[in-house]
Amino acid sequence: CAELMKIMNIVVFCVGDYFNSRKEKLKGCGDIIGYTDNNKPLWGKSIDGIRIVSPEEIMDLHFDIVVIMSIFAHSIKQQLLELGVREESVRFFTEYYGEVKKNELKIYFQPDFPINAGKRKILIISNFIRYSSAYTIVVNTILALRLQGYQVAVASVDGDEGAIDGIRKKGIVVITYGNLHHAAKEELFWIREYDCVIVNTSYYLGSIIEISKIRPVIWWIHEPPKYIKASFDYLNKYRREDFEEISVYAVCHPAKRGMEECLPEKDIGILTYGIEEEAEKRGNRRKNGKVVFAVIGYVSPIKAQDLFIEAVANLG
Repeated sequence: CAELMKIMNIVVFCVGDYFNSRKEKLKGCGDIIGYTDNNKPLWGKSIDGIRIVSPEEIMDLHFDIVVIMSIFAHSIKQQLLELGVREESVRFFTEYYGEVKKNELKIYFQPDFPINAGKRKILIISNFIRYSSAYTIVVNTILALRLQGYQVAVASVDGDEGAIDGIRKKGIVVITYGNLHHAAKEELFWIREYDCVIVNTSYYLGSIIEISKIRPVIWWIHEPPKYIKASFDYLNKYRREDFEEISVYAVCHPAKRGMEECLPEKDIGILTYGIEEEAEKRGNRRKNGKVVFAVIGYVSPIKAQDLFIEAVANLG
């Protein structure tokens, strides 16, 4: 099945931030024969010589699969069905990538780093591993848990080579499994190695229930409400009782509200992020007598970096 997916003709729906941060992962995952987007000014433009067409025009293309590269996959899927695309020909990116990369399990570790044998083992499942604010938080969380005597590893669907290597050099085991977003219980045999699993994003809704059947799970959510809702809207096959054995925490009140809207019967706690004390000490630095601010993470309207810049400018 995976080999068959690799030779299929695919149309990519949505070429925004989500696509740009993952487009390299599409290489070797099928032949892209077209792009489409609901953003009309993009129509007629090209990506790598392949034209971006209107959604209505994709029915003129000879495709096998339409891959949706947007968090808001549910509404786009409905749009495609209304255009006449067969449901079995529609995939969210994580579904398609998981089908192509199914059974590709990789483990990265630092051979000369001492292992605390006999210690309780925790697995943190995070987003795609790349240098970002989420990367920093996950590494700091692992280091804090390690100070408490735990062995901690991190798992994801995939990651950038440099970011994975950076974690590995800290003596942290890194595990990647291409179908981790939608894995069935029998694919997750390797999770039995750990005593507890912390899932650090709502995007693993497709597999978290299966994970909870193997080991205790803490679901630690940080996404904004609309992203959380988008995950539940697309993967709407679950029952509320499926989450009874999963402990759920949010990093802030907006994320808590998002989870409460999707799981109103669930008790959602607050567990905030933190930074290492040394980083806080190093932060009090000035350059040429001025305070220098650094923003870690990608630029996005939802993060309101423009308001931050205006606020800094008003400091005089």
